[in-house]
Amino acid sequence: MANSVVMARPDPIFAPSPSDDIFECWSSLESISGCVTGVYKAFTGIGWLDSTCCEVVTGIDSNCWPKIFPFNPSFGDTLIYYCSISPAPSPISAI
Repeated sequence: MANSVVMARPDPIFAPSPSDDIFECWSSLESISGCVTGVYKAFTGIGWLDSTCCEVVTGIDSNCWPKIFPFNPSFGDTLIYYCSISPAPSPISAI
């Protein structure tokens, strides 16, 4: 019997493959070191974005956010709102 290796596909919300429709949406976030991690931390409530990542976030097409966060499509609006506040608050102080 031949051994087979099963490759788990990464979670499409945080790590799309190049063939996914959301690849273009993610490419902007991936262009800045640490931006994807920052978005993930903001999404989970354990961190926030720096100003460079905020510039990228505010430039992402509004149609991308529901693709990136299908279970919370308004999260992009939340990121944009908090990025518009200078300096960006921590998620804890926004509660």
